[in-house]
Amino acid sequence: MISIKENGTAIYDVYEYTFSESIMGESTISLTLFVPPTVVESFSTDYYVEYNSERFYLKSKLPTGQKSTDNLMYEYTLLFVDASYQLRRTIVRDLATLAPDTFVSNGTSFQIYATFEIYTKLLLNNIKHSIGDNWDVTISLDTPPTKSVTLDINNLYIWDLLLKSYEYYGITWH
Repeated sequence: MISIKENGTAIYDVYEYTFSESIMGESTISLTLFVPPTVVESFSTDYYVEYNSERFYLKSKLPTGQKSTDNLMYEYTLLFVDASYQLRRTIVRDLATLAPDTFVSNGTSFQIYATFEIYTKLLLNNIKHSIGDNWDVTISLDTPPTKSVTLDINNLYIWDLLLKSYEYYGITWH
């Protein structure tokens, strides 16, 4: 069983759901929720579920509901996504560091020649600047890649830059 929650309070308990995850990809939980016709559900993007100590957020606050053919309830199919949705909505910026965790943006279109260390710093700085301390990047490599590559950034999302870690440096992540 998992509970759909808002502000820490369980709103619905659900006994059947599907958890999906992939390497270097999004994790999701999909489920069907049955709501009585006397309840007019107004879904909130603050709805979440917790699974394996991770929080999953409702992807759409306007899910389509339909009258169930089996009973008097309304049936909603809900999709909850992991916190990586924040990375999919945030554009990479060319950041200059003024002080620790204080940055100035120099735009969203730029090109740099980067070692793996510079690439990682670009990711971390953008995450801290745009999202805050909700994310961290931990590198656990015996030997980091030594090659440098040209990063051509043109209104690229943080998620897309993260996906390029394999293309640029041969690094997989989770």
